[in-house]
Amino acid sequence: MIYMKRLLIIFLLSIVNLTNANHAIAAEMPDSVIREEKSTWTSVSNDSLEGQIAGCNIFNKRNRCKIVITEMGRWELTPHFNIGFGGFFNGPENLEKGDRYGNIELGLETSFDWHPFGYQNEWSIGLGLGYRHYELNKDVHWEKNNLVMSLVAFDEYQTSTSNSLNVMSIQIPIIYTHYFFKSGLGISLGAFVNWNVSAWANRGYEFKGEEYSVDTKDIGQRPFTVDFIFKFLPPLGRCYYPPFYFKISPTSFFKNNRGPEMYQLSCGFCI
Repeated sequence: MIYMKRLLIIFLLSIVNLTNANHAIAAEMPDSVIREEKSTWTSVSNDSLEGQIAGCNIFNKRNRCKIVITEMGRWELTPHFNIGFGGFFNGPENLEKGDRYGNIELGLETSFDWHPFGYQNEWSIGLGLGYRHYELNKDVHWEKNNLVMSLVAFDEYQTSTSNSLNVMSIQIPIIYTHYFFKSGLGISLGAFVNWNVSAWANRGYEFKGEEYSVDTKDIGQRPFTVDFIFKFLPPLGRCYYPPFYFKISPTSFFKNNRGPEMYQLSCGFCI
């Protein structure tokens, strides 16, 4: 009986010591989350991370608002959502007078991330959908004449005018990311291959109290374009700061002899 009581006391003291140890670790801001082979999760501080995990391949990765550890040399499926503002350069003068806040870019893709050379290096390839909406100076609109797109002024009797150029694309991002520290600070370089499956121009106006909306399809966009991308990934901490990206295309939006020579650029945030 006395022996059982001693065992019970030792067991209770062990639980108390373990609880105190867990609270001591939780009191510090955990820098990383470690996934062991048996799918158990342990939080450790950044200082003791490398010393305590001998022979365990780890990789610090941002996943929404937290760092996730994955094993090196394995693929990981990651969703991404992009939102930004865009425009054109090297095009007609009226393109530079458009509504900057009306030029919206949206993207949703899933990437397969690979870490073959340690936690600091990540290679990604993905598949997604992209939508771009460009608005111009309200004095002009896109019009197709003999298969050629050009900017034409609205008639004087047309009021409350509006116009837009819209593009839907299937996108394949190919990106390399380098992380400088375990905090998640890093940069990404790569390219988006765009299959522009649909594009159309829209103009709207009022005439004698009636509203009109006209869509122009088969506008002669290039079926495939490429966007080079640079992305800055801020370090993770108590607050989450989304990565910032900048994209620019070296390929003209329209096919040869189907419209003015103009190139797309955009910047925004990734979630």
